Amino acid sequence: MNILNTPYVPVLAYRTEFDPTESKILSFGEFQSGWHYGEGIAFTKRAIEDAILLHRQIYFKGFQKTDAFPGQNGEIQITVYNENHYFQFERQKEGSWEVTHEDNNQEVEFLPLQSFDQALNYVNGLNSKVCDTYVLYTKVIGTPIGGSLTTWPSGFRTAAYQSSIANARVRQALLSVNT
Repeated sequence: MNILNTPYVPVLAYRTEFDPTESKILSFGEFQSGWHYGEGIAFTKRAIEDAILLHRQIYFKGFQKTDAFPGQNGEIQITVYNENHYFQFERQKEGSWEVTHEDNNQEVEFLPLQSFDQALNYVNGLNSKVCDTYVLYTKVIGTPIGGSLTTWPSGFRTAAYQSSIANARVRQALLSVNT
């Protein structure tokens, strides 16, 4: 049975810009029992959904060098490559996740049997694992008036932005305006 032809599944209703890794994960739904030389079990709809959701979170965090691999026992492995960093997320048949982080081919971290939410939380912290440089971006137009303002002036924006997913030195710029 092809899980892609079963009743409506919300996560499968749209695609991430036809990403090749997402297409590969979707193709696992077509695998029948015995797909690997007479061995290999068919993947569940839930396994495909979880893998796609995790991959999309990785993709939207800015990591686009990814790949996916099927396991004979129903596992789905998603890999992330970023320069010398390698991350592996492996969904086990029963739904738990194993997370591995390598830096320069040396294992830095291994987290066995994580829940889906824990795996998502790990993905949310990927940027800080490959780059710990953040820049405080402040743009002020005009002179803010102190005192009784209850809201920020419309031109005032402050936010922390990651400068890149690779370490970089940051130079502060000075701006002086005479009026």
